[in-house]
Amino acid sequence: MRRAAVLAATIASLLLAPAARAESWELEGEQWVQLNECAGSTVGVRASQPGDSFERPMFTRFTYQWRNAAGAWLPVAGAGSPWLAAGPGPWLNRETGWTQSFVSGAGTRVRGVVEMQWRAASGAGQTSRTLVTPGSCLLR
Repeated sequence: MRRAAVLAATIASLLLAPAARAESWELEGEQWVQLNECAGSTVGVRASQPGDSFERPMFTRFTYQWRNAAGAWLPVAGAGSPWLAAGPGPWLNRETGWTQSFVSGAGTRVRGVVEMQWRAASGAGQTSRTLVTPGSCLLR
């Protein structure tokens, strides 16, 4: 009888206790980047940024890299977006994108780089991830 009372009290305390947040950073949903436009001198990149368990606002920035003759990927100076607000972060995926037109560079291979941030509302602390498009685009 005593055992049943202890078990009932334990279950009741668990049901009534507020849910504890995980100490570690967790993503909920899919995270991806892709080229969604490769037409002549225009390269478009799209990204899906999942919300996190801390409900922080999400921001995304798009930049580009070009591949030199040695095969190294280098930043394209002046190409890319400012930080874009992707939306609030609680448990939802947010998609953002950026299309860049290049005025020169025909014959150059280009790929997209996406930086994602989950920022604390107070401005103290953030988490970042950087992803690169799995494919590249040849400028014409």
